[in-house]
Amino acid sequence: MGRKNLEVVMLSVDAGYGGTLEQANRDVKAMLKKHNIDWTSIVVQGGFNGVVRKFNLNGYGLTLIDANGIAQGIDVRTPELNTLLTKMLGKR
Repeated sequence: MGRKNLEVVMLSVDAGYGGTLEQANRDVKAMLKKHNIDWTSIVVQGGFNGVVRKFNLNGYGLTLIDANGIAQGIDVRTPELNTLLTKMLGKR
């Protein structure tokens, strides 16, 4: 796998828990730097409720979307993650 085959995007809902959008952005940047993570991260204005409205989600979890924009897994947990990624990336 590699960046050309897989993109990770984190949606942070921290801005909805009493802090400002600016503070949430600073916190996310600090966390990514601390853990040496370089994937795309978006702090969603309106927090969790903003994400629910924008993406029609019903809870926290991992959603896998293929290159065609079709959801291949919703609320994915660890046991099925490898299977879905293998299917999506065409690895055998």
